[in-house]
Amino acid sequence: MIVDDFYRQIIAIFERPPKERHVGMAKLHEQVVNDYIAAVQKVSEQDAIQAVSVGSDNRTLAAIIAHIAEWERFGIMAAGDILAGLTHPRTITDVRGFVTTEGQTLDFANVHEFNAYQQQKYATWSWPQLQKEAIDYASTLYTLFTCPNLLTAERLEHTKPHQKKLRNGEILDKTTMGWCLWVICLDHEAVEHATELKLPFSP
Repeated sequence: MIVDDFYRQIIAIFERPPKERHVGMAKLHEQVVNDYIAAVQKVSEQDAIQAVSVGSDNRTLAAIIAHIAEWERFGIMAAGDILAGLTHPRTITDVRGFVTTEGQTLDFANVHEFNAYQQQKYATWSWPQLQKEAIDYASTLYTLFTCPNLLTAERLEHTKPHQKKLRNGEILDKTTMGWCLWVICLDHEAVEHATELKLPFSP
């Protein structure tokens, strides 16, 4: 399965020292974001309204991309936390502290509650509007993690110790919340909805 290759790459990258790890993650992120943006750009307005049945998920393609976009926006907030010196960024252990575009701070009880919120938010959006936002957030997140003076290896290291269980069952330990945030963002963009978007890391 190609998805296993994604996790093998992650595990190998995390065996490297922080600065080398950052280089490896940046290269992987570049591949992932380019594939993801290309897939989103290919979606037509007609494609966007089609239900995509994968397992128990029967959302439309637009709803799935909206879901990714909103999590990436949350990831951008968490990246801002790290840049501001916080050692416990948002999204790592809960779904609290989400800020709407109107400036309201929302605390969600769980992931399902957050997903329901964003699905309602985007229900009335046109596909071109949503498509642009999804690409903007993906590009911004990529820039934050890979720009030399932003989310550097030092800043990612300067967060609380944490471990991340990957979807293949393996665990990244002896790492920090900053690095785990990067893995979460890449995993969501590259793997979680790869089948629906026909991405390279599809199973």
